[in-house]
Order: sequence, then structure tokens, then C-alpha cells
Amino acid sequence: MQVPLGNMLRRILFAVFICAAIGGTIFAYLYLKSAKKPKTSVLEVIPGQVDFLMECDNLFSFTNKITENNLIWEELCQEPFFASLNYDLLYIDSIASSKDEYKSFFKENRIYFVGKKDATYSNYMLAFNLQDINQGEAVVTFLKTNCSVFESIKTPKSNEPCYKIQIKNRSSTLYAYCNNGLVLLCNSLEFIERSISNKGLSSLSTSKKFVELEEGGCNNMDTRIFIRNQYYRELLSPLCLQSVPIHADNSWTALDFDAQANEFRFNGFVESDSVALFDALKTQEPIEQTFTKYCPKNTEAFYFLGINEPANFAKQLTKTFSPELQNNIDELGKLTDAGLYNEWSDVTNGEIALAKIKINNVQQSFGITCVNDNENAYKFLKQVSDTCVSLSTKHSDSLYHLSNSSLFSALSAGCFEEVFTSAYVYENCIVFGKSDSLLKIYLDELLDFGSLAKSERFMQTGESNLNSACNFYFYQDFTKEQDEVQSYLNLATLSVFSKPKERLKKFGYFGIQLSAHKGKLLTQSCLHYNPISKEQNLTLWETALDTTSSCIPQVVINHKTGGKELFVSDDKGTVYLISNTGKIQWKKNLDDKVMSDVVQIDFFKNGKLQLLFNTKNAIHLIDRNGNYVNGYPIKLVAAATNPIAIFDYENTKDYRILVACENKKVYNYSVNGNMTDGFNFPETKDIIVNKIEFKRIAGKDYLIAIDKSGNIYGTDRKGGIRLSFKNNMANNFSSYHYEEGKDLQKSKFYFADMNEAALKQLTLDDKLKSNQIETEIKTKNIQFSYINEDKLIDYILSDETGFEAFDDEGKKLISYVSKSDCKSPIKTITLDNNLYFLFIDANDHLQVIDVASKQAEEPIKKFSSLPVITAINSDAKLYALGIHKDKLNCYEFMIP
Repeated sequence: MQVPLGNMLRRILFAVFICAAIGGTIFAYLYLKSAKKPKTSVLEVIPGQVDFLMECDNLFSFTNKITENNLIWEELCQEPFFASLNYDLLYIDSIASSKDEYKSFFKENRIYFVGKKDATYSNYMLAFNLQDINQGEAVVTFLKTNCSVFESIKTPKSNEPCYKIQIKNRSSTLYAYCNNGLVLLCNSLEFIERSISNKGLSSLSTSKKFVELEEGGCNNMDTRIFIRNQYYRELLSPLCLQSVPIHADNSWTALDFDAQANEFRFNGFVESDSVALFDALKTQEPIEQTFTKYCPKNTEAFYFLGINEPANFAKQLTKTFSPELQNNIDELGKLTDAGLYNEWSDVTNGEIALAKIKINNVQQSFGITCVNDNENAYKFLKQVSDTCVSLSTKHSDSLYHLSNSSLFSALSAGCFEEVFTSAYVYENCIVFGKSDSLLKIYLDELLDFGSLAKSERFMQTGESNLNSACNFYFYQDFTKEQDEVQSYLNLATLSVFSKPKERLKKFGYFGIQLSAHKGKLLTQSCLHYNPISKEQNLTLWETALDTTSSCIPQVVINHKTGGKELFVSDDKGTVYLISNTGKIQWKKNLDDKVMSDVVQIDFFKNGKLQLLFNTKNAIHLIDRNGNYVNGYPIKLVAAATNPIAIFDYENTKDYRILVACENKKVYNYSVNGNMTDGFNFPETKDIIVNKIEFKRIAGKDYLIAIDKSGNIYGTDRKGGIRLSFKNNMANNFSSYHYEEGKDLQKSKFYFADMNEAALKQLTLDDKLKSNQIETEIKTKNIQFSYINEDKLIDYILSDETGFEAFDDEGKKLISYVSKSDCKSPIKTITLDNNLYFLFIDANDHLQVIDVASKQAEEPIKKFSSLPVITAINSDAKLYALGIHKDKLNCYEFMIP
């Protein structure tokens, strides 16, 4: 039975990962029993025919990486097999670090874990060199101390001294050899004898290919995995491995292993061992991937080939072509002017991919080939098609009915043996489908829901171990499909998991790539953890902006419907009105970034609302259709330094707009854009950066402004001085809270002076109260909230390390140290009478902390800055709406 090359490639590559991620841990479980940096004499005793080998340069580092705060390992440990392995690792780590003498065996000393499966028995062995031959007696003492059975014996043939041992609390019998600085620990006495009898004649040290791979490893990685390609058969389903040409004993895959908090990563090289497909890939240059722009967001998996020379690639694979494929290639060549691959070379940019999505609960395949030029694509399809028809009014371009349904398979040189009858030119690609109706559904999905390239989950792969340019790329979204992945695995491998399908669901995606590199094939792969219980981290909706944004979206009212919409601005000065379902109603480009909140006013006094805000150089008033109100924008006299303040003193819709400028003057405009006569606010000592406030206290009106140096100004409506202060705010104060009372004595400012480490209150009759505090916070942000039950304002101080909260007397209420840096100010929210603190961490995740400093189990939400938490729909649910880079994200906000 001949297996298609594409299937073969998929199986081989998946085997690489399975062996590394599962086989590696299986062997580690069996023989992880010692430590570090060896001499080359270790490779001289390890038999050259072993199936698996792991090098570990730092046992303590390796143990910490996978047992502490690694979500993948934590998930695997729900299974008894991995739980037992975890116990052994921690036990080894504890006894190895219990004495300095023991640490020297394991610290900065390379350890090899070796596995070899014979016809009826599996051998596993740990091997390392001592840094000092004189440490041999200490090793024997170590074994005596930590083993419940310790017996001196001899090897059967060579009569070498060994030890029969049994680790405490473990029933299996092991054998140890320690002589002349060489330490071996194995489950087979015969395998130890075979190893020490090698004398370098048939060891790994004599394998040129292995030595090249071993010496070519990454110096930054402390763990490397070597897999003999033949060993894949022990892990994968026999059905997957029929006719896979990986029989040669000297063929290896070498992988550097690294564990991130929620990822396992592998980098290394695959030896082709004369596999035609691998040899063909090595002749091609890695290709930058753009095809994901043409995969719908719900794509479950894809296979990508990057081929910069199609004719040469096909020539390399000619001997593997079936008679049927060769006949199809010949027939297609007759339809083209210059031959199939010569003609295709002028059309393609080198990208060819197979995407899989579910339609009506059935997984369907679609072909994608990216092109350099649309006109050439049309010309090519006309040559290889019988007819062309109109697909739909939504997709007005022509759909081509192919003369030969094997065209896509031929273009991939047989790597993708899929039959497609229809093709459609979409932007800079050709999409292939099995029928007109399926192709229409595919294109509808792409238009209505966006592309995979914009998917949050897929975008995470760009932050992982994978490259944007390669020659082969397999991607699988585990949250969408598990059955096909299970079919790859041997029953013995699956038996490690009690519920393999449920376990696979807990992972986000798996990606593996091959890239030609200096005559070899570089392999990179990544397994990402993303449990189904946290699937809410997928946005309710996303809206792409033209560029990045640092703003907080604002909820505004649609005066026609009474519904809610969102006003958003980006960093290049474009403003957007967006519906509560994420649809852009309109966008308008301004000269500058928006400086203020947007305020809705009724300019015409007719119940219709307009949007009022300012930029650095102008005041803007825009109606809900995106058009300027007549007379706007208003050009400012000087550059604004603060957000505008809008006052309707008598609730008559005769609005006043106050703005401070770089010339240290405050200007008062009517809503018609005219400067107000008789307004004469005093020139300030420093610029004003905070919004000017209007207060009515004991029947009198006050305009209150504070400049950047902390000087306070209190005037009447026309700018006449009504309040004077000897005290002021702290220089360069970051924020303050104003609390209004029944008179000047009860009305006060709350602020912090971190130069004095003091929390202060200043009344409007100029009385200052100060409370000293002790804090480790190097305050970058100060916020105010009601935290305890005394109904008095409390202070929240924060920096990148966390936050602390104090009451109005300076008593510390809460102290929270962040596990990942606080990147934003702290925001508070009350839900069901419970107070929570919100901030953005260094990973752009929204963190939710309760008053007991416990992190709430909120699904992951990604934002660049703090979002707004609000109800936007009639369902009364709360949503988190905020910007992440260049997207407006909407998530349901719900704390379990």
C-alpha cells in the first residue's frame, strides 16, 4: 500500500513531537536517577543502536522547569503515570540537593538517559561521568543511604563489580555500575555489561551523524533529545507507519527542549536518511507565510509547503510519483503553454497549503495557493479549466471548473493527494474546493468572520517558537479537533491517558515546522496549553483598527435607538464609532490624537446628540454620522495641555468649553465656537494637565484648576479669584481625588506626596492634613476608591511590583505583590458587593484581584491598557472592552 507523501510527512513530523513530548517523558520516568556534565567517555560506552537518548546539563533546572508553574506538566500530572513520574522527579531533586556532596554529582554535570527496545524487553539506562574519580566512594555511599536494597554482585560474563539496588518506596530492581569515574544505572544487568564491553567499537562516539548532531546543539539549552527515527514505530499507530521509509539505524532526529509556563518547545534537526520528500525540501528556500490571511478563522488545521522552485521540487520527487499522478501531471502539462510547472512558476509565490475546517460538523479540506499576480492566476486557471461560472452576487468573480481534479495535488508534487473540482481567485490567492457550494461556504466564512491570521489563538504562535518563513508547517487547533490526533497514536501510547480526548482538549494548539538550513532540515515545534475551561479567553468579538491605540473605549448613546455604541480613537488620530457588536459605523481621520474623553451634547437642542472632544490643536464636534457640525473644528490659540471641560451651568444646553494651553492661559468657548466675553482666568505658574472642574458649594460657583507643579486656582465663572492657597499639591502629582462637602471646610482634595511618603488631604479653606506611611512601593500611579466600610476615601499606590492600599489615616489595608509586572494603574470594580482590583500585567493580560489579595479565576483577556467594564447589550451582562495593540476586544466579564 502506497502512502501519500503528504500523509507520510505529517506522520513523520507528528512522530517527532510525540517522541519528544511523550516518549521522552516515558523514558525519563524509567531512568531519571542522577546528574550532570560528563566526559566523552560516556558516549564511548553507550551502544550505538539505542533508540532514544536525552542529554541533561542541569538536573535541578530541568526538574524546576517542568514541575514548577508549568501548565502542561500540571495537566499531565492528572494522569497516574505522570503523577508517579512527578513524584520521582521531586524525590530525586530533594535527595540530590540534601547535601553539598550529593549536589556535586548532579550540578553542572551532563547526564544521559538512554533507551533501547529489543524484541521482548525494554532497556533503559542513566549514564554520567564524575568530575573527580575519587567521588566514586561517595556515589556508593549515596546509593546505600537512599536504597532499601543494596547488594554487591558481578556481571555474568566479564565479572565486573556492580550493585543490585532498589530505591526506597519503589518496587523495581535496578543495577548500578561505578568505576573509574563512570556511573551507570540500568534496569538490565546484561545491558550494563554490553555497554562497558563496548570499548568504543560500536558506541555512539563512533556514529558520525550522531556526533555531528550532538555537537551542533544549542548552547543555551540544558536539555536535548535524540530520537532514532525507527523508534517512532513504538509510539505511533501501525496504520500511520505503513511504507514510511525510516528504517535505517543511523538516522536521527535531534531536538533542543525548553519548557515555558504554558508551552513545550523543541528546536533541532531531522536527518532525511534519503527520504525523497525531505531531500526535495532541502533544495528549496524557506518561504514567508501569508496564506493564513485566506484561511477562515475557524480553521482547525493546515499543512503548508514553501516551494520557491516548483519545477525542481517536482523533479526531486518524480521517482515517488504513482502512475496515476504522473499521468495527471502529463495531461495537465498538455493544457498549458509552457508545461505545468514552468507555467505555474510564473504564477505562484511559493506558498501552497491545505486547510481543514468543519462544515455541518463534517471536516472538509480546501486548497490554497498564493500568487504573485492576479492576471496570471486567471490566465493559468483558464488553461486548466473547462468552464467558468458566477459563484454569487456576494462573490462576483468567476468560479472555474477544473479539467482535471488532481490539479492541486499535481501542483504540490503529490504531497497533498486531495481532489478538488473548483477554483476561485480571491485577492492574492487561488482557493480550491470539492464543490461549488463548499467553496462558497468557505469564502462566506472568510468574509463574515475574518481570517485565521487575525485569530487571537493563532496569533499566539507568532509569539512562540515558530518562524514566519519555512518549507513545511503543520498547525492543529486542539480545541476544535482531537479525533484525528488520537488516530496517530499507538494503543500503548494512548493507554498512558485515562481519557485521551478530554486531555487533548486542554491544549490550545500544536505547530511544527521544517526549514531548509545549510543542507539540513531544521525542525521547530511548539505545544501550547489552553484549557477548555478557559475558552472564554476567546473574544466575543474583535474589531481591527488602522493602527495601535492607547485609549480606553467610551460607551456613547445612539439617540435614535437608545442603544449603546463605542467611541474609539487610535494613535494616528483616527476616530471610530463602533456598534455594540463590533461593526465600524464610520471612521474619521483627524490631525492629532484625541486628548479628552468624548462628551455627548445636544448642540441643536432637538434631542439629537453629537460627540465633543479635543485634540492638541483643535476642538471637535461630530454628529453620529461622522460629519462635523457647522463651525467645527475650532482651531485653538495655542496647543492644548489638558482635556477640555464642558459645563452646562443652568441645564439650559448653553454649553461652555474650557481648555488650558501651553501659554499657561485658560480659554472659555461657547458651544458655537466663540470665545466667551469677560472671561479672565489668571495666568498659571505652570501648565495645567488635568481637566478643569466646576463645583457649586454653599450656593457659590467655583472653577478649580491645578497646574503641573501643584498650584491650585479657584475662581468664579468669569475667572475672578475666589479661593487662594498657601498650601499646594505635590510637585508633578500624578492624580488626585476631590470630595465635595457642604462648605469649604468639608470639601477637600486627596493626594499623595511620595517625596515625603505621606498621604495628604487639603480642604478648600487651605487646611492641610498629612499622614506618614511606610511602603516599598516606588509609586508610579495613585488611584482612589472606597475599600473598607468607613465610607471614607482610600488610597491605592502601585508600581510594576504590585500595589498597596491605605485608608485616609494612613493605615495599610491591602498589600499585593504581582507575579507578573503591573503594567497599568489599578482600577477597582464592585460586583455582587465584592470589591476587585484590576490591572494589566506584563503579558498584556487583565488580572483581577480580590480584597484578600487572591487572584480571581477569570479567563484570560488581552489588553494593552485597562479596559472599560460595562453593560453594552440588553442582556445586562458585563463586558470588558479595551484595546490590544490594534484591535478593540470585547469579552464577557464574569468572575466565578
